[in-house]
Amino acid sequence: MLTWGGAYVQFVGSGADAKRMGQDFSDEIIGDRYDEFRLHFSGVPWCPWFFDIAWDHTWIITDLRDQRVLLLCITDTD
Repeated sequence: MLTWGGAYVQFVGSGADAKRMGQDFSDEIIGDRYDEFRLHFSGVPWCPWFFDIAWDHTWIITDLRDQRVLLLCITDTD
């Protein structure tokens, strides 16, 4: 997803850079507790905030131990 960029701007960096960024994000949020999280994804524009375009993405990360939810929503225009 990171390497796709958005409607007008491409990702600045290599595939390895994108992988490192994703790994850093995962390490910060999940650490080593992989079995204690659930990840759900949707590409459906489920509210008016989204532009109903290819860049509409929602990730829901559920922390089962701490009973927290992280909602990450991304959109862009074309």
